[in-house]
Amino acid sequence: MPLPDPTRLLALAERRFPILGTGETVPWSFVEPHREWAMKHHYQTLERLAERGGLSWGELRHVVNHLSWRTDAPMKDEQARVVMLAALRALAEEASDGV
Repeated sequence: MPLPDPTRLLALAERRFPILGTGETVPWSFVEPHREWAMKHHYQTLERLAERGGLSWGELRHVVNHLSWRTDAPMKDEQARVVMLAALRALAEEASDGV
């Protein structure tokens, strides 16, 4: 029997961050670099946000792009989801190019 791909095993083992009300998740490593921004704008740690159900796609977009609700044009969650999934795909491709 062939051994499993170690990259896939790492991806499966990685901690996940929930998307509010969807049952979807993103890699914790996608939101971790933006911990301070999330705390500044949501007044909660990433862990607490996750315990409470996570962020909506729109909120996630604001956090990872360091955007303010006051100055950024609103985007529907469906649109924000497309934008965030594209960003995740781009990061995955970048990571695979570096291997």
